[in-house]
Amino acid sequence: MNKMFKINNILIFLYLLTISSCVSLNNSDEGVSDVLHDPFEETNRTVFDFNNKLDDYFFKPVARGWRKLPEFPKNNIANLAETAGAPVDLANAALQLDANNFGLILRRFLINITFGLGGMYDVANTPEFGNIKSRHEDFGQTLAVHGVSDGPYIMLPIFGPSSTRDAFGR
Repeated sequence: MNKMFKINNILIFLYLLTISSCVSLNNSDEGVSDVLHDPFEETNRTVFDFNNKLDDYFFKPVARGWRKLPEFPKNNIANLAETAGAPVDLANAALQLDANNFGLILRRFLINITFGLGGMYDVANTPEFGNIKSRHEDFGQTLAVHGVSDGPYIMLPIFGPSSTRDAFGR
């Protein structure tokens, strides 16, 4: 248990070090500002602590159990989840006016629903059906296509770090 505690502390330190390396300073007319601007810092820290506790007490035990499952049900569940998300990908491809991705996502969805037993099997990614790879489009990407800026950093409960644009995109 003590070894896991040390490993967790090291991982948290590396995570924080990585995040802090992504911070940039605001430029002003006088040069580089000495003050970093994080309008949600207090809330972000609170949510970060919440996420760490949730990870320790819920997600890690669930992940350990998931790893013990045989590949057969894990792959089928993952395929079903991906197929269930395809309508959202379709809507965002349409909102982005991306006809190519829209067509590929639609073909993949229809093939997997029809020939993949409702999406349990990924038959669209086989040579017989043209090796159609999955494509994921979200509303954050759609907003970016239409010129919405990232906005400030924000820590989301359960989902983790994001920008305000991508947070609304989820």
